[in-house]
Amino acid sequence: MNQKIYWVGIASISMTALGFGIVYPLAYAANPINQPLVEQQESRASGFTMRGEALYQKDAKANRTIVAARMFATGPMHDDEVIRMEGTFSLITPNGQVKSFGPSTWTFSPNLYSVMPVQNAPSGSKVKIDGTIYVYHRELIKSEREILPDGSIKLYMNIGSVTFSKIPNSNPAQISVDCENLGSVHQHGLELMSANNKTVSSRILLYAGKQVVERENLPFVGRKIGMEPYVIRQLIPKRSEPVHLVLPVRDLGR
Repeated sequence: MNQKIYWVGIASISMTALGFGIVYPLAYAANPINQPLVEQQESRASGFTMRGEALYQKDAKANRTIVAARMFATGPMHDDEVIRMEGTFSLITPNGQVKSFGPSTWTFSPNLYSVMPVQNAPSGSKVKIDGTIYVYHRELIKSEREILPDGSIKLYMNIGSVTFSKIPNSNPAQISVDCENLGSVHQHGLELMSANNKTVSSRILLYAGKQVVERENLPFVGRKIGMEPYVIRQLIPKRSEPVHLVLPVRDLGR
């Protein structure tokens, strides 16, 4: 009899332990809001530092509250380098809910912005940014330009050809970019210059096939018609590294 009670007790303890083994991770899982703040991250291979900030704002036009966040680079950079930022933004509320801002975004500009409407603005929220910083080497290359019968501009370069075509009635103004015969140089970029060849009018990432970019004018459209050599800047991938930031969301009016 005692032996039977002994084994019943062992079975009961085992089942209780198994139950705790299943329930424990659910009941005591780490709350995402407890992630430590990481408001800046120094680049391993360059002198610049990645920083971030987030805040609640009033969107007067839509009469709603939004959370706005950005990632940006500060500090010295090499003259022959250009960076491209890519990131996914998520809002973490104090109750542990994680809400995505949407798909990953990227930019060649110094700031990567993302916004999301919210129903309320709880104090103590955080924004998490998971991203990548791509560094490109800037190099001058020669190209030839042809104006096609439909008014499009086609550039012939050592990396293939790229055609720029205006998209009628687009607001804001947009241009279709069609890349051909790029071979292994996908993810390279182009730095288009203004008419004075001193300022950058836009930077474009080269994808196979067509893409749409926001741009007012076709490149080199103001020059004499015909096949003429032009010097443009090619952006060659040099290195990349991940960035992980956790930012406090500043309250409205602060």
